[in-house]
Amino acid sequence: MSFLDNIRGLLRISSSDSAAAHPDLDTSLDQPTANSGRQEEKDDDGGLFDFRQRMPIDTIYNYLDKSFEEQGRLDALTNPDKHFRERQEKIYIFRLKRRMEKATMAYLDELKILSVRVRNAEEDLSHTSAELLKAQMEIYEKHLEKIREMERLLEAGDPSMTTMVETYRRGFQKGIAIATFDYICRNNNLSEQQ
Repeated sequence: MSFLDNIRGLLRISSSDSAAAHPDLDTSLDQPTANSGRQEEKDDDGGLFDFRQRMPIDTIYNYLDKSFEEQGRLDALTNPDKHFRERQEKIYIFRLKRRMEKATMAYLDELKILSVRVRNAEEDLSHTSAELLKAQMEIYEKHLEKIREMERLLEAGDPSMTTMVETYRRGFQKGIAIATFDYICRNNNLSEQQ
């Protein structure tokens, strides 16, 4: 068993301990799996942080682009309470922060691995390989910088970082309108029948 496999095993244990201590938190992203010696992490959409196919920053962009309008409409029909809507909006913000945190950790982990590979390539006088690895590190560092910028924008309340809340809120308002219209129609039908 390699050193990295031992570390991955420790990460699995600490993640499951965390899940037991906080059962209401989704820790599916915390479970690394082995694939050709590269670390992958499940994201909330069931995908993987496989650096060969998809970058972790993509899960953040996908979440921001996702519409929660239908969920807001359904929630308003079942529970039109303003406080419920506000709690749901906070949950969406929490999930975005969690994605940012997990993407950051995935990049930092991969950067550590790449730095070791760069050092090994330089020691073996494989300058081309070292340069390719350094270029990959620069890409990851730019992604980390963008995630940090997104975090600052989110903390500042920038609307570009709260699109999921806006779509949820729009759907919630539509749900309230539907419920109100339905109520008025039912009451008009009752008064006409009397």
